[in-house]
Amino acid sequence: MDKTLSIIGQQDIKDILISPTILIYLLEDAYKNGFKHFLIGTLSNFDYAIYDATVIVKKIYPDLKVSVLVNNHKEYLSNKENSLYDFNYIYYPLQEKLLNDNIVLQGKYMIDNSDKLFCYLNTRFLPFDKMLNTAKDKNKEIYNLYEILNRYNI
Repeated sequence: MDKTLSIIGQQDIKDILISPTILIYLLEDAYKNGFKHFLIGTLSNFDYAIYDATVIVKKIYPDLKVSVLVNNHKEYLSNKENSLYDFNYIYYPLQEKLLNDNIVLQGKYMIDNSDKLFCYLNTRFLPFDKMLNTAKDKNKEIYNLYEILNRYNI
């Protein structure tokens, strides 16, 4: 049975260099390990980097299913170069100007609808800590790139 991988991250990833090649490698590895459906968010710079990497992975593995959560479908698609790419866009209305609440709402949806959470989340930020605790409480497998990079001082 195919598994779903939810991918979400925090807004400010400018301080580190995450190579697109590394993201593509990590996504390919997930695909090869049975994750044939990726669920990605649209709230952060990390999410946009993942979107771009997923476009490449989808070209390599055309049977990969990708669902993108968007809160303003038209605005998001107009900003993307690959706006008509073969992804499923899920309109998920969020509250205006309540970023922390929206992070938790989108994270909960993604956790509830996936088998594993691939993320870049600093747990010192309360909404991310809540999100990771929710995933742990639901016995979801978690791969937090933020923790891994910090463990090795990268």
